[in-house]
Amino acid sequence: MHPQPVGGELGRQRTGPIDDLSVDFAAHPDRATLAQFRAQSGMVFQSHNLFPHMKVLQNVLEGPVVVQRRPKAEAREEALELLAQVGLAEKADQYPYQLSGGQQQRVGIARALALRPKLMLFDEPTSALDPELVGEVLQVMKDLAQEGWTMVVVTHEIRFAQQVADQVLFIDGGVVLESGPPAQVLTEPEEARTRQFLHRILDPL
Repeated sequence: MHPQPVGGELGRQRTGPIDDLSVDFAAHPDRATLAQFRAQSGMVFQSHNLFPHMKVLQNVLEGPVVVQRRPKAEAREEALELLAQVGLAEKADQYPYQLSGGQQQRVGIARALALRPKLMLFDEPTSALDPELVGEVLQVMKDLAQEGWTMVVVTHEIRFAQQVADQVLFIDGGVVLESGPPAQVLTEPEEARTRQFLHRILDPL
């Protein structure tokens, strides 16, 4: 596993409370606990994972209507608002293949938000994008952070982590080597491995 700095309020501890739910992943929680955790979190994947046979609006509606069984009219209105929020209101009736990678990822963010989660999880959300498309996805994530969303983000976008994260964890080989505020971990790291990684990412030549 490559070293990964992770930004987010829950990133610094194995046990993280969401309202009245506390999960210790090191203790291998049971299925019921995991299901309860998943019900309160929204996931944005590396590779979009949109349903290719569904239009953009249908992709965003699927979770609220099918899984949460919310009224379709209510969910549709909220889905359109979310698509507008991520700058894709005009793409509601298009299929994923008609969108750029950055647009598909923004649909993925809207889809996760449609579940009304208490926690947003991002797994390398820009790693599969062309460099010129990365900025549009990061801007949406910055907007969410400014709105007060709690997010856990696995990323190699160091500048983004510096600007947005409350806490950063540096993970190497599945082990947390260093944690703290971004000004400490990303600017004045204590561990030699952290310094080596940041040098390779920020000064590759």
